[in-house]
Amino acid sequence: MLPTLLIFSVLLLLAILPTMYIDLVLCRNYTLRRTLLCWVPFALFMLLMVSSVWIVHTAFFLHTFIFMVLCVLVPALVLTVVSGIGWLLAHKWPQAFRWGNYVAYVLSAATFVTMCIGIWWGPKQLTVKEVDLYVDNLPEAFDGYRIVQLSDLHVGTFGSNTDFVERVVERTNDLHPDMIVFTGDLVNLRPDEITPFEPVLSRLTAPDGVYSVFGNHDYCRYGFNKDSYKAVKEWSRLWDAETAMGWRVLENDRQAIVRDSSFIVIAGVGNASEPLLYSDARLEQALRRVPDSVFTILLSHNPAHWRMEVLEHSSVDLMLSGHTHAAQFKIGNSSPASITYDEWSGLYEDTIHQTPFSPHRYLYVSEGLGGTFPFRLGTKPEIILITLHKK
Repeated sequence: MLPTLLIFSVLLLLAILPTMYIDLVLCRNYTLRRTLLCWVPFALFMLLMVSSVWIVHTAFFLHTFIFMVLCVLVPALVLTVVSGIGWLLAHKWPQAFRWGNYVAYVLSAATFVTMCIGIWWGPKQLTVKEVDLYVDNLPEAFDGYRIVQLSDLHVGTFGSNTDFVERVVERTNDLHPDMIVFTGDLVNLRPDEITPFEPVLSRLTAPDGVYSVFGNHDYCRYGFNKDSYKAVKEWSRLWDAETAMGWRVLENDRQAIVRDSSFIVIAGVGNASEPLLYSDARLEQALRRVPDSVFTILLSHNPAHWRMEVLEHSSVDLMLSGHTHAAQFKIGNSSPASITYDEWSGLYEDTIHQTPFSPHRYLYVSEGLGGTFPFRLGTKPEIILITLHKK
């Protein structure tokens, strides 16, 4: 509840400040009727914010609210900041305010167009990234082993529209993986979000199975009126739904994958998280009785877990994560996600925390397939195909 209140308090402040500036500065010579029109977007923003969080939890209200934030609020902030700079400079250079407004209107319009592209085009650009990984202690029988990683679907964002998820399933199966893994955040808030998608996701197939772990959203602890008892019940319902789809949930658990007379281990932990987010990762339990010499893949939703615990206290060879979404915004190889996470996208290698059996240890962070809101700019929804090779 606290993170939700904090987020919406910040949004409220960011909405009211540009509205006041536009009203008191840019519209100061307008009639009362035109001045009141300045507050219409703010009133609509408040209505949608209250409706989408406290009253009606539907994809329509969520999408409309996100449109208001990205396509109205953000351009208004750009307009306010640039025009405000011109207004301040006008005390020394009288023409600065007029030219500042010209620049502000152009940049605000450009921001509006960019945000619209991020909402309507970006989330649909599904891509497949192929990664060849050469590892030291991989058994010969697993040379060429193909793993598809899916992450962060957030199906609640799609409402009941299964089109995108059907594309994901079709593209995944067409890759003919030996194993499919899902690294958390299947839903946004509630387990019933998965209901329209169960028949589709049940079609994911691989010879060695589909394995999943829970992300922070999957514990169903976000939103208001969520006590711990209700959250646990909803989490259990989501676990049952994933099991019914034929997925094996690795909640602090592991499974041996056998080929000929050799095997590797796929393990998973509950969400390992920062303060304010629910954490249930039990690494020691997940790796119980797994020899250090065995090639081990760990599914852990949060990539921060790699440095937090995995490198120091295990011999895991490859960890697969999601969670960051690359902030759903990238310019080249830069993203705001790098402010919060040391590892936020792609393949990372560690040669400091060596084990007697593996001098190279790896982490792969998926940028995910969806998000709690429908927006992607500079980062595409991605399916990861990792092919393991014996070094």
